[in-house]
Amino acid sequence: MAFWGLEIKPGKNPTPLNLERRLVIKQAALSVAKSSPEPVVLSVSVGKNGQQYVVCRLHEGKVEHCPLELPFTPEDQPMLHLKGAHAVHLTGFLEMEDEEELDEDEGMADATATKVAAGRQANGGGAAEEDDSEDDDSFEEGEEEEGEEEEGEEEEGDSEEESEEEEAPPPKAAKRPTPAAAAPPAKKAKAAASTPVPKAAPKAATPAASTPGTSGANSWTAGEDSKLTKALKNVGPDVDNRWDKIAKEVGTRNKDQCKKRLKQMNSPAK
Repeated sequence: MAFWGLEIKPGKNPTPLNLERRLVIKQAALSVAKSSPEPVVLSVSVGKNGQQYVVCRLHEGKVEHCPLELPFTPEDQPMLHLKGAHAVHLTGFLEMEDEEELDEDEGMADATATKVAAGRQANGGGAAEEDDSEDDDSFEEGEEEEGEEEEGEEEEGDSEEESEEEEAPPPKAAKRPTPAAAAPPAKKAKAAASTPVPKAAPKAATPAASTPGTSGANSWTAGEDSKLTKALKNVGPDVDNRWDKIAKEVGTRNKDQCKKRLKQMNSPAK
């Protein structure tokens, strides 16, 4: 709904209501501009008939407003006529088409939902029973098929067992062990303990490096002396870990032996 209002001024020509929606006039009120003892009469005519119908009579100081209930549609083509010295204010409301369509849609939706619910209640039991019966039938059929498959497997297993029994040769009699062949576990353990275990071949003893000093200068070979001399020239006294590097170049002597050999070489012969 929407509010509607109109001011009608007195005159000889009627006031048309150009409506596009349904209108309901709810009240007429007198609008006093100048004091006048004459009453005001409001009339309505519909269509081309031209017949005027008095809807209210207003008088200043006595009856200045009047409640109404006048519905009009665009097809009515209403005309308002006013006689008197004062203007009149008309108020009411317009009905919106959207609200009417919405009400109709809601009514149709409710009716449809009611019909669907009634149909489900009427057919729900039968449909559920049919579904249950179909499920039971499918379940029974599945059980029968499984039972047939199990019977077929059992028959195949029986036939395979029978064929294996027919093909298997009779078991031979086990030979009894002779006393010599079957030795008691204790004797076997003693025999294993008495069996000599081969010893690992002894490692070749590496010749001990002859230390200079007691045996004299002959304990060093000429090649070792030559290597020592070259190493002393190559590795100067300022080199870190000098004697380790000298012994590494000699190859057959350690650093202590190299130091002693150098002292022997530098000392005069006795």
